[in-house]
Amino acid sequence: MKKIFAVMLAIVILFGVSELKAQKTMSNPQTIGGQLGFILPTGNIGDWTGMGIGLNAQYTYYTSPKFAIYGALGYHSYLAKEYEVNGITTGVEYSASVVAISSGAFYQVGKWGSMLPIIGGEFGYYIGNGSTNGNEYTLEYDPDNDIVISAFGGVLMPINKELAFRGDLKYSLSSNYGGLSLNLGILYKL
Repeated sequence: MKKIFAVMLAIVILFGVSELKAQKTMSNPQTIGGQLGFILPTGNIGDWTGMGIGLNAQYTYYTSPKFAIYGALGYHSYLAKEYEVNGITTGVEYSASVVAISSGAFYQVGKWGSMLPIIGGEFGYYIGNGSTNGNEYTLEYDPDNDIVISAFGGVLMPINKELAFRGDLKYSLSSNYGGLSLNLGILYKL
């Protein structure tokens, strides 16, 4: 895990340092924004809960016109799912929520008309909380906190000089909070 983080950090530094000259030509290389995500969970959380819905706030800094680094803070809620043992329903439902703290980078790989395709990666720390309901009781439980590594592909589409649409399809790897998510949002140029 530490090796993967070190490689991601080295790539961010390499692109950032090699593109510093291009930064001078950009009027303001910063954006803030938010995304709404729909999550199909895998890993432990996929065994216990249903689909997730998340909101992320994001700050992005462009080191060049095609490369950006960002930090994000999010909240994900996973819907209740009834637990089964060997195909037999137990009457117990599990749900969970997660606070996601992450950073990442993306690179614009081309241009399709007004759409700018991007690919990227993300490294995050997820803090979980959950509850169990059923058989006339409620029990709070703490899913393990976990490190999450994600890869994504998507598109940026300028709306006007200050706003852009961002959509991406992300796959996250984690023992507890993995999954496939579709994220849609708006970025505002500062």
